[in-house]
Amino acid sequence: MKLSAKTIQILKNFSMINPSIMFNEGNILSTISPIKTVMARATVDETFEKDFGIFDLNRFLGVLSLFSEPELILFENYVKITDGNKSVNFTFADPITMITPPKKDIKLGEEYIRFTLTSENLQNLMKASSILQLPEIALVGENGRFSLKAIDSKNSSNNTFELDMDETSKNFKIIFSCNNFKMMNKTYDVTISKGVGQFVSDDGLQYFITSESHSSYSS
Repeated sequence: MKLSAKTIQILKNFSMINPSIMFNEGNILSTISPIKTVMARATVDETFEKDFGIFDLNRFLGVLSLFSEPELILFENYVKITDGNKSVNFTFADPITMITPPKKDIKLGEEYIRFTLTSENLQNLMKASSILQLPEIALVGENGRFSLKAIDSKNSSNNTFELDMDETSKNFKIIFSCNNFKMMNKTYDVTISKGVGQFVSDDGLQYFITSESHSSYSS
């Protein structure tokens, strides 16, 4: 079995959410952050024939980079990575040592708002939050307008960055930690329910991100 470039990119992104990953039989990859505030799921081209765990995903990806066209052969306790006259035996992790996402689908509560987050807007938000050193992303509805902001909710005198989005009849301030915004730079269909946001790309990549407890919602 060989891993496609797309799958490698997904694994690199997932390593930012959790340094370990459990590969489950089938063609679905999923991960969850150690404090369970971010979960991600992707359908990939490859079909894995058995369950196996990788404790240090970054090291595993680094090993793959040693090969031009690595072939993966799964054994009971390890995967053999080979290409030409080179090979590495990479030992599987004990699943009991890993934090893994639930296998059941997450069911969102009642939809509160829904919008499209373009890759350009996502990139602008994250770049602004980094430059201005703002720790949070806020979805804000006030005075009939919906906007996305990079903010510091604990310091109202700090700088803010704002993207005007659309009209809204609701008043809300739904806050996410920038540390949880670890999505790949794509366009997402975003559905927000109270307490969690679901971000889904056109190619089926999904992220579930918990909103901060000091978020506010009104009808």
